[in-house]
Amino acid sequence: MREHLYKGKRKDNCEWVYGSYIRNDPCAWQAIYCKVDPTGCSRVDVFPETVGEYTGLKDKNGVNIFEGDILLVNTARSSKPHYEKRVVEWKTPYFSGFVYDKAVYKPQYHEVIGNVHDNPELLGAQT
Repeated sequence: MREHLYKGKRKDNCEWVYGSYIRNDPCAWQAIYCKVDPTGCSRVDVFPETVGEYTGLKDKNGVNIFEGDILLVNTARSSKPHYEKRVVEWKTPYFSGFVYDKAVYKPQYHEVIGNVHDNPELLGAQT
């Protein structure tokens, strides 16, 4: 069974936090319940559009792969490498539901190089 972990950007200081995802209906606020200091856990309000779920996979460097991450993927079918950038998105019915155009497989050959919220320029987006 994979770990259910989420990340999101805090509304108060725009730093990333990790933990359990909670949402108020009808979406009045969204938050991550996480350990924010050594004394315990608390609810931290986050920007809803930045919330991403952990895929249960790690890249070649042992970094957790989250929804919204940008991966550098070797798509070569030969000995000569060919790298492409791919965004991890939630879709079904692919394996665990996460895809980047094609299903996320062999993550040990991929590398997280950023995410769509902090690094849109990696995808050629206008800033």
